[in-house]
Amino acid sequence: MNALKNQCKQFANHYSTIETQVFSKEVLQQLSHNGFLGWMIPMSLGGQGKSARQMILAGESLMTHCKNFGITLSWVIHEIVTYWFIHTFGNDYQHKRFIPKLLSGEQVGALAISEPGVGPHPKHLKTQAEISESICLNGEKTYLTNGPIADLFVVIAISHIDAGRKQYSAFIVTNDAPGFHYAAPLDFPFVQTSPHGGIVLNNCIIPKENVLGEINTAYNSMVKPFREIEDTLMMGPILGGMQCQLTYLINDVYNQKNCVN
Repeated sequence: MNALKNQCKQFANHYSTIETQVFSKEVLQQLSHNGFLGWMIPMSLGGQGKSARQMILAGESLMTHCKNFGITLSWVIHEIVTYWFIHTFGNDYQHKRFIPKLLSGEQVGALAISEPGVGPHPKHLKTQAEISESICLNGEKTYLTNGPIADLFVVIAISHIDAGRKQYSAFIVTNDAPGFHYAAPLDFPFVQTSPHGGIVLNNCIIPKENVLGEINTAYNSMVKPFREIEDTLMMGPILGGMQCQLTYLINDVYNQKNCVN
């Protein structure tokens, strides 16, 4: 725990205004420099090789020292994209191509499920993928944590319709793909330090090698478990935030008591 606290202090001390610092690629690279990326990625792939419990403790400590929920939220999402999506469902080629840049902070990761007006509900999503020699994606995604600054997106899109029932696949889309466009950033006052936005895919072409996992199974195999994983790993920053609020309250009570005396 002492080593973890020192890691957090070193990261926080890098910024003179850490409590209001907006998450960026430079912040991600500084997190990498201080050993906070690839927390659950095996050491054989360049990661930290730690457990989910250890990552929760890291999130709690990071929040306690930085007092910046936006940075910890963006960090958790980047880590989930790297571990749960790319590492768990990716093949050897995808591991070698994408994981090193995510671990170094050269690429910022984001997850693209939700769409304007419907959120993440699978019944109402419209983004489609045409699979042939390459993949052609059309649609719009929004409410994406890290969206305005991300280089790599895991996009969930309709790949087949069976008896009126939509089936989904996952695709790795980088921001240099033809037909990829950023949408305008979103203003979320409650997480101002975590950039949110959307993307537009207009005949966006990616190679077939960027299909992630098994075709037509992504919603059940990836998206549904992701909700529980996100809730679990976010407990670290939430607990750290509660500790910060408790510290503020105790200090305020102490100061008021001194004023009365």
